Amino acid sequence: MQRLEDSDVTIGEYRLGRTLGKGTFGTVRLAEHIHSGRIVAVKIIPEGKMAPEALEREVGNQRRLDHPNIIAVLEVLKRDGSTFIVMEYAESELYDYLVLRGKLGEKDAKRLFSQLIAAVQHCHSRMVVHRDLKPENLLMDCNNNLKLADFGLSSVWCAGEFLTDSCGSPNYAAPELLSRGCRYEGPEVDVWSCGVILYAFLCNCLPFDKDGIPELFRLIKRGQYSVPGYITTDAADLIQRMLTVDQAKRITLPQIMEHPWLADTAPIRAAEVPKVEAPLQQVDIQLPHVEALPRAVSMPLTSAWASTCGKSACMSSRSPWCAASASCLRSRKTSKRRAGPSCK
Repeated sequence: MQRLEDSDVTIGEYRLGRTLGKGTFGTVRLAEHIHSGRIVAVKIIPEGKMAPEALEREVGNQRRLDHPNIIAVLEVLKRDGSTFIVMEYAESELYDYLVLRGKLGEKDAKRLFSQLIAAVQHCHSRMVVHRDLKPENLLMDCNNNLKLADFGLSSVWCAGEFLTDSCGSPNYAAPELLSRGCRYEGPEVDVWSCGVILYAFLCNCLPFDKDGIPELFRLIKRGQYSVPGYITTDAADLIQRMLTVDQAKRITLPQIMEHPWLADTAPIRAAEVPKVEAPLQQVDIQLPHVEALPRAVSMPLTSAWASTCGKSACMSSRSPWCAASASCLRSRKTSKRRAGPSCK
């Protein structure tokens, strides 16, 4: 494994290290600030890989934000046509945390969920909607605090105006996104996705889970799911209010924070979330190899409509929890752990 101190590849004041992950538009690499020694992640987007307006939207939206539970963009550099987005480094994904632990206890679920809601509420207060909330886009720092990442499908929203883009990851998408000519303000689709994530926290499976896109979309549009008997009454009520099909009747983020299920959870504030700079020797470690699971894929949901008309969809609806309806992650081994953000 490559060590940063052995690398002579630099960009600006950063020495690049090993690759953390690869995506459709670029690569994320570990990096170290040459003077301070701070460990960061650098997203490298080669020229022509991403439309300039999409790149500007992603970076611009995330730069509006300043919250301890959101991955920060530190600076943006350009060289030879490529764009280098320097970001706060996170140790791992929430996805891996869930896979390794199975169902979360209510105390841990409340802690992480309140951090998620605080991060999303901050986004909305800065007029940004994420539109692709899922465990793969939620990272963890070395203190197991949640960090919201990947703003590639985000958009600016405005009260009283409507967005019409149908995008996201099918299993986490709100029903209003699944129709041609969809119209939505923005925050309500993030609330729905948070409801799916909370269900996954407590049940270790997804509320809406079918092999095919048409069957999956029908379940989502009906709001048809079951709640295991071990889920407490307050938790089930909150999930139901978040997974309300009628977007006008769906609970709002401020109402979520006032819900009885979170009554004994202190609000997450910046001073309460430790920011720890991990020393280099703690970052460059060999993680144990574990078996990979399929992951949720972000996509324009319009590309899935064809399948509801008898044509083939461009992708499967499968997500990390979709190998079998209501199947437990513990019975499906664990995922290969991957550190580092693919964030905005």
